[in-house]
Amino acid sequence: MAKKKLTPRQQEWETEYKKLQRRVRDWKRKFHAIPDIPQKPKRITKQAIENLKHFKWRNISEEKKKQWRKEYEIQYENREPSVYTPKPPYTPPTEEDYFNNPDYGDDYDSEWEEQHPGWDEPDEDGYTEVVVSRDEIEAWFDRTIDSIVVEHELDGVREQLRSLVMEAADAYGDYNTYLSYLESQAGTLTELATKAMFGYIDRNLKVHQHDESALPQFATVLNLGRPLDQSQSERLEFEGWVSFDFND
Repeated sequence: MAKKKLTPRQQEWETEYKKLQRRVRDWKRKFHAIPDIPQKPKRITKQAIENLKHFKWRNISEEKKKQWRKEYEIQYENREPSVYTPKPPYTPPTEEDYFNNPDYGDDYDSEWEEQHPGWDEPDEDGYTEVVVSRDEIEAWFDRTIDSIVVEHELDGVREQLRSLVMEAADAYGDYNTYLSYLESQAGTLTELATKAMFGYIDRNLKVHQHDESALPQFATVLNLGRPLDQSQSERLEFEGWVSFDFND
């Protein structure tokens, strides 16, 4: 049986729906949110198409965003495969790794890129201010935190600090305002980041964290100086990230 040909309006709805699905995937990655997306109506109207076009992050209420982030947390805590990816145990590189692969340790990750086609294409959400402002947060981290040099640096802490900053900025939502806050706290954050990354070597040549309180304090400053609640503290300790919430 021949496939029924779509009308121009049905085709337009399908096109806009595919764009929406891509935006939603981006929201899950960037904002840790699971949105409720519109379902296909029995009769495609002009208004139904406009509703899809209007379904963008900047048009969503803060209350709705909070609900979506809560749903993400629930799915994460339930270890849903769609949002939870267990971290493999850390295996320190050996000399053989370096000899066999001259690019070992480079930032480029071809496997990740293959699994995320279209990651570098224009944002379908049309919310260019978010992308630009988010880049400014990244740039702030690069020049303020990533430029820190410490002796006996702990593996993975620098990346964890970056993740915490971006998690907090995404949760706050207003990137420009949050950037101003980061700049006002740059001295404190730099000092805490230095302590968090710094380690000491024991007699067995193992590196240990010198100040275990530095990372929670760093997260507290990112939380606008408000102490982390029990759930946030436990998640930071056991999973390495914080679900920031600035809607209270």
